[in-house]
Formats: sequence, structure tokens, C-alpha cells
Amino acid sequence: MNERQSALYSSFSVPRSSFILCLSVVNRLVVEKLLQDIQYGLRTLRKSPGFSVTAILSLALAIGASTTVFSIVNSVLLRPLPYREPERLVVITETVRRQQEVERRGASYPDYLDWRAQSQSFEEIATLKLASFNLSGISEPERVTGEYVTASYFKVLGVSAARGRTFLPEEDNPESPQRVAVIGHRLWQRRFGSSPHLVNQTIKLNDESYTVVGVMPESFQGTRQGAEVWVLLTNILNDPAHESLGGSSLQQRGVRGLATMARLKPNVTIQQAQQEMDAISQRLEQAYPLTNTNRGALVIPLYDDWMGDARNTLILFMAAVGCVLLIACGNVANLQLVRASNRQKEMAIRVALGASRLRLIRQMLTESVLLAFAGGALGLLLALWGIDLVVSLSPFAIPWFVSIRLDARVFAFTFALSILTGVLFGLLPALQASRLDLNQSLKEGRTSWWRTSGGFFRLRVRGLLVVLEIALAVMLLIGAGLMTKSFQQLYKINLGFNPEQLLTMKVELPSRRYDEAEIIGFINTLTERMNQLPHHLQSSIASDIPLAYEMSATTFAVEGRPAPSPADAFRTYSHHISPKYFETLGVKLARGREFQAEDNMAAQRVVIISRALAERFWPGEDPLGKQIKEGSNPDSERPWYKIIGVAADVRQRNMRETPNDDPDIYFCLLQRPVYDLGLLVRTDGDAKQMTAALSRLVQSIDSELPIYGAMTMQQRLARRTAWFRTGAWLMSVFALMALVLAMIGISGMMGYVVTLRTHEIGIRMAVGASERDILKMVLGESMLLVCVGVVLGILSAFAGTRLLSDFLYRVSATDGGVFAGITLLLAGLSLLASYFPARRAMKMNPMTALRQE
Repeated sequence: MNERQSALYSSFSVPRSSFILCLSVVNRLVVEKLLQDIQYGLRTLRKSPGFSVTAILSLALAIGASTTVFSIVNSVLLRPLPYREPERLVVITETVRRQQEVERRGASYPDYLDWRAQSQSFEEIATLKLASFNLSGISEPERVTGEYVTASYFKVLGVSAARGRTFLPEEDNPESPQRVAVIGHRLWQRRFGSSPHLVNQTIKLNDESYTVVGVMPESFQGTRQGAEVWVLLTNILNDPAHESLGGSSLQQRGVRGLATMARLKPNVTIQQAQQEMDAISQRLEQAYPLTNTNRGALVIPLYDDWMGDARNTLILFMAAVGCVLLIACGNVANLQLVRASNRQKEMAIRVALGASRLRLIRQMLTESVLLAFAGGALGLLLALWGIDLVVSLSPFAIPWFVSIRLDARVFAFTFALSILTGVLFGLLPALQASRLDLNQSLKEGRTSWWRTSGGFFRLRVRGLLVVLEIALAVMLLIGAGLMTKSFQQLYKINLGFNPEQLLTMKVELPSRRYDEAEIIGFINTLTERMNQLPHHLQSSIASDIPLAYEMSATTFAVEGRPAPSPADAFRTYSHHISPKYFETLGVKLARGREFQAEDNMAAQRVVIISRALAERFWPGEDPLGKQIKEGSNPDSERPWYKIIGVAADVRQRNMRETPNDDPDIYFCLLQRPVYDLGLLVRTDGDAKQMTAALSRLVQSIDSELPIYGAMTMQQRLARRTAWFRTGAWLMSVFALMALVLAMIGISGMMGYVVTLRTHEIGIRMAVGASERDILKMVLGESMLLVCVGVVLGILSAFAGTRLLSDFLYRVSATDGGVFAGITLLLAGLSLLASYFPARRAMKMNPMTALRQE
């Protein structure tokens, strides 16, 4: 540094003593005055306990609800996935164009191999299939969840084993004789006692021996909630059981259902990867027209795939609690305006003693922020309870890596929200209170409302706040009404079967110990013994359980009709059922008969179709005696099946889908046995006791078979309707809070008007106005505000409720009944809220009122 630079630096340097003096001045001017404002504000609020308690409780409800929803948003939406560089993780799904709609589907294993070989956008690509396994050979058998994966699975996610290793590329080979497995930390602790010697030891999964090569960290549970075992997908690709009992192996291009994930290369965008996958899909469509016509591939971020439903739901709830917060702010602002009008003399004295308008505004805002902080502190306590409640009712599965709690970010949100809320509801009253007519304010007695400084302005502001509160309440009430009506419509659906007293569960037979004959023997033995159980009414066995999302899709050909083009192939869902299945479910047969014990492997192959399928292919005809076969090619070597019955339509997959979307075909389980069996038992006893009895019964036949997924059909229905039930419940809670706050606002507004117009009312009564006239006057002014608010709310709801379309079922977003009902409800409650101030006005003594000038 040269001399000139040194001199220049010295000229701008501040001596230490001057710096300390500046800090002292700042401390005196800012900090001390702020402390004085806080102390004075606390004293003032203590002198008005009714006002303070009302304001704090209103704010606590609104801030508590906002904090609850934000804490979930923070944990679910604002935190990255627990993987290395999660922004590079994507999901690749196959798409199919059907009837002018594009549906997402799983991938086939051959398509996955082509994607991996031809793509250049991905660093790693992996595919997986959700699974569950019978873990046996260690005390009691247990059903554990897991995934069939390719060896690249862990590399894609960027995770390593805590003990041992993950899969090696050379192990990912259908010809590899060795079966290896990776297990989760919880399973390692629970079933193996955290044994440090488990790696390289063998365990039994589905009656087959697997060598444990690694144990994953405690923080990892795969891509499925609670996954505890990972096995190579190639172990089942050439499994003979898939050929003999499943019909098609996973190596066939037309057999789909695999999930595919990939890690983008650095600097490769989603759009670039999508363009490449589009080109690959076109090549595959040209190369394999029978299986890939109209099929494409969609690349989406893994985060969006996992959190898409949660994002839309939480955004809706955040908007709802935002409306509640605004209504609470409006109410407290109205209370502040009343309080400010009662403190005019205090403010005038302070101005007379030298206080500036800025000083008055600062004092009022300080008091408002103190109220908001108190409401925020109480709101945090309410949020602690609210988080557990909302999570327990959540309509979507909270991912395993999400821990919803009050952390530093949530506390910061509540702190910032409290400040914002305090300023929001305090600024307008502070500005109004600081506008003083000093001479008028210092006069003794109460001034008439029309001569009070800012009287008209104050009423207009309060009226505007009430109108906005009503408009917001109308929006929330209409949203809650639409979702509640949608939930009711869902429960009115004719399921096609009787869910009462129906117990369901699953059992899977190991392919290495059971062939077709042994499966049929197991089914017959189990059926015979189930019929002997106490409290047993009816029972049946099937390949899947209604509303369990476990059935598989298929196409079929009709005898005497040409094969359809791949684009026109009609999809159905196939079910394998035992005799008395329809009787157990309470499903009526429109034509024909049920399966019987005589429909075995030696008899003619028979099939039952749903009514929707019969009407689709044989309108006006009797389908009994017609023959169909699986696959769209009638010339294939697959056997023909004779139609012996037409069953009433059953909602097998989704309560929202109609049976006409994808009709059903029922094969006889005694002719087409499967390994995965669903037990359906109608009982007049306790479900838990029946479950325990069935578990003992199954293990008396095979001691290494656990039952799993035990659940009553009513519980399954509750799961399927959780989305609508929770949405309707939460929206109703928010709407109720908004309604109560809006009614308090109307009542408080009219009470304030009556107080200000006491002298006028006395004059009116003195010159002959009746009590009825006073009642009409007050109620008329109240209903004018209500009508304006309702109209604004309805107009806003027409625009806003269209965002609810994904949450509605058989209900229009502009349902006239809901809109009319909410309007009448709000009008009635508003009349009730306005009646008490109006009654006080009409019972007023004219002489007493006239003396208040």
C-alpha cells in the first residue's frame, strides 16, 4: 500500500471510541425505545383481558393450523430425497394410447434391456418389481416385504451396504446358479439379533436358500414403504413355475409391470432424455408391432413420481389454512379498530405531549405483534397435537424417509408468520388510530358516530373486512361441501358384492415345493378345513382380493372372429377363483352357473365373464356356450374356454372406475392354479379370532406358510376412501373455523355499529320508530354485507373450486346444490349472529340513548 492509499484509508477509518459511541446511540434510540414499547404494550394488553384472550385464541387457531400443514409441507415437499444427487434420479414408465388417452404402465423386461442398451442419457438404469417373501427356517415363519431388482439398483440410488456389499454385475444373470440377497437393517435386528456373522450365511425365502451378501443402513428402506429384502430379478426370469403356472415369463416383451429408474448423466436434462426415449420407443414400435404399437416412454423426476399426489393435496390444504388465517386477521383487525376508537383520548394526550404519528403507529404495531407472538406460541402447542392427527388421517402414504416434526425451519416459519400476521392485522388500525382531530378527541364524553373523526371511514373499513371474511368463508364452505358430497357419493357406489363380515388375507405357496397337483390338493384341503371352523359362514379362495390392486390384465380372442389389431385389442382383467366364490362375495349370476368341484383339470375348460364384457361383445345375444381364449390371436395354441356363466359386475380394482372400463374374466382355480392365494371368509365372529384360527389352520397343512395382509373388507374400503375422507374432514375443519370466525366478525361489526349509533337509534325511537323498525334497520345493514360477501365468495368459488376436480367423484366443481345450500346456511347463521346486536338495539331505552351525546 503506497502513501496515497494509506492516507485515503486513514481518512475513512473510524476511531474505536467513535464506533462505540455510535453503537451506544443506536442502542439508546432503537433498542431502549423498542423495550419501552414492548413494556407499555404488555401493560395495555393486560388491562384489556377480554380483547387479548379473544385475539390470541383466534390467532392461535389460524397460526396453529398453518404451522401444522407447513410442517408436513416442509418434511414432504421441501426436503430432498435421501439419495446421492437426487435431482438426477428419474423414473421411466411405459405409456400406451387408449381411446384418445395416454395411460402410464409398467415396463417389460425386454424393453428395459433395449432402453439400457440404446440410451446414452443415463449413467445407470435399473428395473424392479415389488414383492413379498415367506421368510422361514427361523422360529415362526414371517411374510416380509421387499423388491426384485437388477444389480444396478443400488448404484442408481447411490447407496452402499452398511455391512458386506450389494449385488455384483456378474450376479445379474439368469444363468447364474447362485442366489444372493441383501436385507434391511430392521430385519437384521428383528429376526437375526443384529448378528455380525450374518453376511455370507444363508436364509430361506419362499422355500429357497439365498446367501446374504449385505445389510443396508438403517436409513434405507428401498423405494417401497418398509422394504426389508432385495433379491435379483434375474432369479425368477427363467423360473419354471412362471412357465407352468403363470403362462408367460417375464422375458416376454408383452408381459409388463416392472418399474424403471435411472440416474441422468451430468449436464443431461429431462427434456434431452425424453427426446432420446421417444426415438427409442419409435424404433421398438417398428421392430415389435405386436407388443409395442402405440407405446412410448415417459421420463419424469423421481421426486415428482413419489410426491405428486402429496404435493397437490398439501397445496390445497395450504390454500385453505391461508384463507382461515386471513379471516382471523380480519377479525383481529376489526377488534383493533374498536379498541383504537376507544383509545382516542389516550392517543390525543400522547400527541399533545409530543408524540409523533410515526411513534403512535409503532406503538400500535408493537402491540399487534405481541398479540401475534402470543398466538403463534399457542399455535405451536396446537400444532404438536395437530401433526399427529393429520398424519394418522393422511390420504397418502408418508414415505419412510420422511419424519414430520417441528424443526428449526418450522419454528422460523411460525416466527415469520407471526410477525407478518401482526403487521397485517395491525397496520390498518394503527394508521386509523394515528389520524386524530386533537381538539375533538380531548372533549369530554362520547362523540356521535357521524361526527367522530374517521367514523365513516372506520365503518367502511370494518364493513370491507367483514365482506372479505364472508367471501373467504364461502369459498372454504363450498370446497368442503363439494368434497363431503363427493365422499358421500363414493359410499353410495354399488360395489357389486357385500363387504359386511368379510375377512380377507393372503398366503403364497413356494414354487419349489408345489406343482399344479399339489396346489390343487392344498386348495381342496384348506377349503374343507375352513368349512369346519367355528363362526364360519362361507369361504372361497381366489388369485386376488377385490380392491387389493393385485389382478393382472390380459387380452382374449373370440371363436369365429378375426384377430383384432394391436391397437384394438380389448383388455380385461383375469381372476382365478374357486367354487362358491360368488356365493361368498354375495355376487349374483345373471346367467349360467358358478364353478363346481367337478370343473377340474380333467374336465372341459370353462370360464365366467362379467356382465359388462357380455354386453360389450355379445349385445342382445346369449354368450353361454361361446368360446374364448387368452391372447388376441385366435390361431394360437392356447386352449379354448367355454363360457358357462355371466356374473354381475364387481368393482375389483378401484371404486372410482366403472366396470365397463376394464371388464372381468373368471377362470376356475381348480383348472388354472396359482401360487398367490387370497382367502375370503364370511364370518359372524370376531375377525381377530378368525384370523388366528386361519393362521393355525394353514400352518397345520404347511408349517412354513405364514398368512399375511389380514384385513376385513370394511378396512379395505376405508383405505380406498381415505383420500376423500381425509380431504373432506380437513376441509370441513378449516371451513368450520372460517365460519365461526366470520360469524364472530359479523356479530362484532354489528355490535360496534349499534354502539356508535346509539344516539341515532334513540332519536328514531323518540320520533316513533318501533322495535321492529330498529330490528329491520340493523339486520338489513348486516345482510347487505353478507350478500356482498356471498356474491364475491361464489364468484371466487366458481374459479377456485375447479382446482378440486381431482378430489371429486360424481360431483361437479360447480354443483348447484352445494352452492345453494352453503348460501342458505351462511345467510341463516349470519341472521342469527346479527340478531343479538339488533335485539340490544331494539330494547334500548330512548332517553338513555339520547343522554349519550
